[in-house]
Amino acid sequence: MAACGATVQWSGQELVYELLLASERELCVDGNVAITKSSTYKMVLQCHFLGSGDLQLGVQVSTLPPPPPATATGPLSLLLQVFTDNSYTTPYQPWQYPLVTLLGTPLYVQASLLHRSDPTLVLFLKDCWATPTAVATDPTQWKLVTDGCPVQSPCCSVFFPGVADLPLPSHYKRLALQAFAFMNSDRSTTRDLVYLHCSILVCDSSSPNFVTECNRQCGQTRRYKRNAVSEASSVVGKHVVSLQGPVLFEEAPVNDAALLLLETPSSSWAKAGTLSLLLVIGTAVVALLSAAIAVRRRRSRAVVLDGSGY
Repeated sequence: MAACGATVQWSGQELVYELLLASERELCVDGNVAITKSSTYKMVLQCHFLGSGDLQLGVQVSTLPPPPPATATGPLSLLLQVFTDNSYTTPYQPWQYPLVTLLGTPLYVQASLLHRSDPTLVLFLKDCWATPTAVATDPTQWKLVTDGCPVQSPCCSVFFPGVADLPLPSHYKRLALQAFAFMNSDRSTTRDLVYLHCSILVCDSSSPNFVTECNRQCGQTRRYKRNAVSEASSVVGKHVVSLQGPVLFEEAPVNDAALLLLETPSSSWAKAGTLSLLLVIGTAVVALLSAAIAVRRRRSRAVVLDGSGY
């Protein structure tokens, strides 16, 4: 009140605030000429307060609601790696590429969503394929995963190992496949290098469209129609990620190839067949040797008998 020109004084036990209010005249100006039709008005305003005593004041503080969280599309860090074995504990380092392995041996691949702690995010391998060059769009491709389902062939078995041992299993996806090589145009020789690529979706599992977009059950036919709104509401990001380097596949020597075939769990029939073949060959050799020895003994005996007759 002091800023408005009010004065303060004690009157007995009262504290008096006094303020002089004055109205200004309303002027009409035309160039250098000014006129008015109002008179000066003044009013004295006084407020009296008890000089001593306690007063209770009620104060209610209303806080504003917190602002809604800002949502926006942020960068996604995705990584595609090959591990040394099916324990998925030791990945190959970038400097170890190109990896060298024998044809037909398993490759253990893992896709990872990095630097995120949101458990509602789910990594989904939509498509994976191999190319003979580092270009993911190379027209020479071999499909490994299509629309979330592994593609099986006599030359390459593909399956998805579990990820339950990881702290955020939904942020990872594993892929195991048999090593293979591309054939040259004449189909008589193989190309040395193979590059792996995957189209990865990161989805929001809390979205009502998550089941139809990112939780595909292989072997079931989709009976829904996609639309832009549905896909945008469930897919957080989509990226094509390539392996850190190529894989160099070599043909195994004959002896190693035979050993590899016998040690393959799915080739128990090969073990039995090979053993049977060896047994037959061994029996035939023994029979031939026995026949040869018998013939030789008969001839020797005939010679001795002829000699004793003269």
